[in-house]
Amino acid sequence: MLKIKVDKVTTIPGVGFITAIVVIAETHGFALITSIKLLVSYAGLDIMIRESGKWKGKPKITKKGNVQIRKALYFPSYTSIKYSETSARFYERLFRKKGKSMIAATAVQRKLLGLIYTLWKNDTIFVENYQHNKAT
Repeated sequence: MLKIKVDKVTTIPGVGFITAIVVIAETHGFALITSIKLLVSYAGLDIMIRESGKWKGKPKITKKGNVQIRKALYFPSYTSIKYSETSARFYERLFRKKGKSMIAATAVQRKLLGLIYTLWKNDTIFVENYQHNKAT
């Protein structure tokens, strides 16, 4: 049962066996995770904005979460950008908007984490351009 679920998660371009195992182990199989927002916060990939009066700081990730999950998703995010058309378009759009590679790559990490959670909970495999395929 566990191997079948891990195999389904590894159908995501860029996510290999080690990445899937680290994310699943660090979250205890998503036992206490009830939403993607909570998972992103647990991993420390949520955005924090510091402001005071008229002063506005730069938005940054909090890094208050699980460092192992963030480490495990770093290289898979770049692999996903290289081999997944959807991730590449998402990355390019954010890179043009923000002008920084790391910001766009972190957003891809958040997307991958949410995708891993969704595939695990729904017990399904990854299908590139799912919405487009469903419409036709």
